Amino acid sequence: MTGVFKEQPKKHIQQSFQKAFDNLSLSASTIIKRRTSDGDQTRQTAEAAQRLSTKPLPQLSHSLTATKPHPSLPEPSKFGYCPEILSGTDHYSRSQKYNPSYNTLPFKPDSLSFKKTRPGSTTSLQSEYSYSSDTHPWRLETFVNGEFKENSKDDECRNSAIASEKRDIYGFKLPTQWVKQQYLDQFDTYYQPILDSQEQRWKIYLSEQKSEWPPLDSKLKRYTRKGIPNHLRGKAWFHYSGAKTKMENNPMLFDSLLKTAISMGEHNEYAEIIHRDLHRTFPDNHRFQCAVSSTDGSAVMMPESNPTLMALERVLLAYSIYSPQVGYCQSLNYIVGFFLLFLETASEEEAFWMLVVTVHDYFPENMYDVTMEGANIDQTVLMLMISERLPAVWNKIANGKSFWECEQADCLPPVTLVTGHWFLTLFINILPVE
Repeated sequence: MTGVFKEQPKKHIQQSFQKAFDNLSLSASTIIKRRTSDGDQTRQTAEAAQRLSTKPLPQLSHSLTATKPHPSLPEPSKFGYCPEILSGTDHYSRSQKYNPSYNTLPFKPDSLSFKKTRPGSTTSLQSEYSYSSDTHPWRLETFVNGEFKENSKDDECRNSAIASEKRDIYGFKLPTQWVKQQYLDQFDTYYQPILDSQEQRWKIYLSEQKSEWPPLDSKLKRYTRKGIPNHLRGKAWFHYSGAKTKMENNPMLFDSLLKTAISMGEHNEYAEIIHRDLHRTFPDNHRFQCAVSSTDGSAVMMPESNPTLMALERVLLAYSIYSPQVGYCQSLNYIVGFFLLFLETASEEEAFWMLVVTVHDYFPENMYDVTMEGANIDQTVLMLMISERLPAVWNKIANGKSFWECEQADCLPPVTLVTGHWFLTLFINILPVE
C-alpha cells in the first residue's frame, strides 16, 4: 500500500491507515512466532508482510492512485489500488475505489473475497462473500459503469422531504437521519417475501390447531423465535403471557380501579406526573401525536385531542391504584403505549393486564418501586458480564478499575445511566420494532 500519492488526505483517513498498518505489523509478528514450523513459504510470507508494515505511510489523495507501487504488491486494478497480503495458507483481498461517503475507508468493506488453499494441495478455492443485490442490497451504493453513484444534493433534499412523511406499518417515522431512504426501500423489497412466507407458515400452523392457540412445545418455540406475524403478535403476547387468564379471573377489577382513580382526581399523587408524560410517549408516531396549532401559529401539546393518549392515561391511572408500591414510574408509559399499538382491539383492559404480568411476573422484583432495586441488580449483572466477556470494553468504561472495586464502592460506570433505560423500557425505542 506504499507509493507516491498526490495529495495529503484528511487527518482521520491518515489515522485509519496508521491503525491498519499497526494491526498488520502485529499480525505479521504473530505469524512468525506461531507458524515457523509450517515451512519456508509461510515464514517468508510473514517476513514480507512485516517489512511492508514497517514502511512509512504514504501521502494519500481521495483518488488513491499509486504512481510507484511497492514491488511486493500486485499491480493496481481498474477499481483502484488493491494490496494482497498473504497469511499462512489463506489470503484476502479487498479492491474498491475510495468512496468519500465511507469517510475513513479506502475500500468498501462490504466487498470481500477469500482464497483458500487446502493443505498439501496447489488447488486454490475462491469464494466470494459480498453484499450484493441478491443478498443484502440495502448495504451497497448504486454501482453504475464501474463507479459508485452518489445522489446529487437536489436528489437528497427531495428524498429527505419525501422520507419525512413516510412511516412504517406501526406509525413510526422511518429513521432516515441514520439510514438513507433508498436503503430502507431496498430492505423492504428484500424483507417482504420473508414476511409473506412467515404469514403463510403461521396460517397453516394455526389451521392445524383448529384456529386455537397451539400448546407450549418445541414447535411453537421454533415458530416464535423465527417471528410472529405483526397482526398476531399482540394476541400471542396476551395469550401466552398469562394476561388473558388474569383478566378472566378478575373480570370487573379494571373498571373498578379506573373509577377509583378518576374519583380521586388530583388527590392521586401520580395523576399529574402521568398526564405530564403523555405527549412524551412516542412523539414520532402518528397515533400518539397531539400537537394542535394555536391562533398565533405555534404548536400546543393537547393530549386530550388524541384518543390513544387518553387510553394510555386511563391504563396508567388504574395501575397506580392496583400497585401503590409502584404507582407510576417513567418508562411504564412506553411499555403500555407499545401494548396499545399491538393489541388489535386496542383494549385498555387487555393493555392493563399485560402491564401487570410484565411488571410483576417477568421483571425482577422491585424494578419500578422507590428503591429500584431490580433495576440496579440488572445493571450490576450487565456490568459483570461485560467485565468477564468483554474486558476491552470494560477497561474503557471503568477508568481502570476492576468490577469488584466498582461494586464494593457502590459506583458502577457512568454508562449505566444509559443502559438502565434500555432495561426499564424493554429496549423499546432502542431496537427496531420489527
